[in-house]
Amino acid sequence: MVLTKLPEIQIARISVEDLVASIDIDQRRSEPLHSQLKNSLVRLLDTGEFAGMSFAPERSLANGLGVSRVTVRRALDDLRRDGRLARRVGKGTFVTRHGSQDSVLNPQNTGFKAIGLIGLGWESEFVRETAGQLMAACQMRGLGLHLHKIDLDSIDSFAGSLASASDDEALMLFAGERGGRKLYDDLSARGYRLVSIDLMSDFYEGSIVTTDASEAVRIGLKHLMDLGHQRVTLLVNEYLRDESVLVKVEEFSKSASRLGITGRIVICAEDIKDGYESAYRRMPEVWLNGGTWSPTAIMTVSDPGAWAALKWLREQGVSVPRDVSIVGFEDANSSQHVLPPLTTIAHPIVEVVDSALETLLAPVGNSKLRILIKPKLVVRESTGPPRQN
Repeated sequence: MVLTKLPEIQIARISVEDLVASIDIDQRRSEPLHSQLKNSLVRLLDTGEFAGMSFAPERSLANGLGVSRVTVRRALDDLRRDGRLARRVGKGTFVTRHGSQDSVLNPQNTGFKAIGLIGLGWESEFVRETAGQLMAACQMRGLGLHLHKIDLDSIDSFAGSLASASDDEALMLFAGERGGRKLYDDLSARGYRLVSIDLMSDFYEGSIVTTDASEAVRIGLKHLMDLGHQRVTLLVNEYLRDESVLVKVEEFSKSASRLGITGRIVICAEDIKDGYESAYRRMPEVWLNGGTWSPTAIMTVSDPGAWAALKWLREQGVSVPRDVSIVGFEDANSSQHVLPPLTTIAHPIVEVVDSALETLLAPVGNSKLRILIKPKLVVRESTGPPRQN
């Protein structure tokens, strides 16, 4: 699939020279430099003169003021938290229209008052963290956030139940392949602007902004191969028919073959209701009694599956990572606190949310975009070199 890009919006840049000439900081004062810089920029930005303009790069501003980049970064981070600046993925930092309903991502004002997030539930840590990040991003841009929980049995009637008009609310879909395609057909026909933050198949007609699931598998396998692992099992503890899970399974098979790794795939039941319990029940098949063909490393398609594997192995007296390494996918907050702390592939949640908002609020009609954002490896104590027999 060819990725088409939204038309570029021409946004003026604030010159470093103009900023430096307007900033009042003095190293002889007792007030910290980053605080002086922030306060000076607050007075400047709150005039509204630079609203919507591209802000100067950190390095250029630091050089122009004769201060460290750390000083500049601390000041700019404070301004982002205050909502006076906003970062656009791959584009830089921009001045917001502070305190108004306008957004730097929406310079021609699309008229949206709120973003709606449609999901199957808010139970998982990953979903809650994504919703929390979206809430913060919407608040910074002067937008409301509506959470719409659905179940698969009520999708046919959902579109008609939305209370807001189509010109008030743009919608993000977080309902997987099973619900996303039906929701897109129904809601787009009613005039809603939509973007999915779940990976969807090529049959999906709308825009997608999500984690690159194939790259996640490649990152995890490369980490294990660099440690010396040659027998790796993928434990599929989520719905196989979800597109992101299918992509991980297909990529695991291809990458394992390409890297010369012996790869096994263990698929949990199709009627999965709990990714943790299903993984725990299948661990005897994964471990194979620690025999010749047992894995030296296990990858899972979500962190709860890795937590279950750690629990089961601990109960069998198997040491992680001495006897087997474990890699999850998600980087849920709890993964820092399991024993041992979990090595995992982290969703780029901030980047996905920002890019999805940019897609929704861009002053053009819907396009069929497919934006996959690279995740990152978070190495903790659950991986290490394979045991030498």
